[in-house]
Amino acid sequence: MIAMKNLYRACALLLAWHTLALADSSAGSASTQTALESIAQEVESSVQDSSQDSTQDADGFITPQEYGANLYENPRGIGCVKCHGKDGEETLLASYVHKGKQRHIIVPRINNLAFETFKVALSKDSGVMPKYNLTDEEINAIYLYITSRNKTFR
Repeated sequence: MIAMKNLYRACALLLAWHTLALADSSAGSASTQTALESIAQEVESSVQDSSQDSTQDADGFITPQEYGANLYENPRGIGCVKCHGKDGEETLLASYVHKGKQRHIIVPRINNLAFETFKVALSKDSGVMPKYNLTDEEINAIYLYITSRNKTFR
């Protein structure tokens, strides 16, 4: 948000600079030249502030747990919540009849797994659950989020 405000400020200053230059057709007077230089310095400062703010926002804009919640709920079409439910508890995904027998696809509980078990499960093809090729940062964030949903420890 701060970065956007600084960029808007830089745009406003550029507009003021352009307007001032057009208003003074001679554009060579000392007062106009001084005003233009001052505006140019403010624009440069605003742009530098915004690039620094963008880096700070990226590092601290949301918590890893919030990032995990966003990943869990549906970015990039992942949508863990669609099969594992809101809290990562064991869920009946589907029931069907195969060769006269009732079959069930049960999604296991994931909110109580050790981190390494969780990470390995995400890294292999298991038949039902696709491999999503998540980054380590994404895996960590999802793990942090889903283990916080474990009702046993609330």
